[in-house]
Amino acid sequence: MRLTKIIFISLILAALLAPAAIFAAGSPLPFPYWPSARLPLLPCTGSGCQSVCDFIVLLQRITWFGLTLVIVAFAPILITFGGIMIIFARGSTENLKRGKQIITSTVIGIAITLGAFLIINGFFTLLGIVVGSGPVDWSTISCG
Repeated sequence: MRLTKIIFISLILAALLAPAAIFAAGSPLPFPYWPSARLPLLPCTGSGCQSVCDFIVLLQRITWFGLTLVIVAFAPILITFGGIMIIFARGSTENLKRGKQIITSTVIGIAITLGAFLIINGFFTLLGIVVGSGPVDWSTISCG
C-alpha cells in the first residue's frame, strides 16, 4: 500500500513538472529566474511604464520569480528539514510523524503552485493576445 502511494505521488509530480519544464524551455525568461541588473523584476520605471506590454512583462517576471522561490528556494529547504527530523527522530513517533507531515505538505504545496501556474498560463494563453498576424503566447511577449 505504501509503495503504491509513493508511485502515485511520483507520477502526479512528474505529470505536473513535465509541462512546466517544457514551457520553461521556450520561455524568454530563464528558470530559475532571479531578478538581476539584466532582467530586473520591474521592466520599467517612472513615466516609461504606460503600455499593456510592460504590465504583461511584469506579470511574467512575478510569476517566474514566485515559481523560483517556491520550487528552488523553499521546497528543498523544507524537504531537507523534514528529512533531518525523520533521521533524528530516534524512536519518537511525534518527530517522525512531524517530519513526514512537513515533506508531504511541501510536495502538496509544489503541486498546488504548479497547478496554479498551469491555470494562469492557460488563462493568458486562451486570452490570445494578438500581435501582428496572430495570437502570441503570453510568455513570449517582450517589449522593445
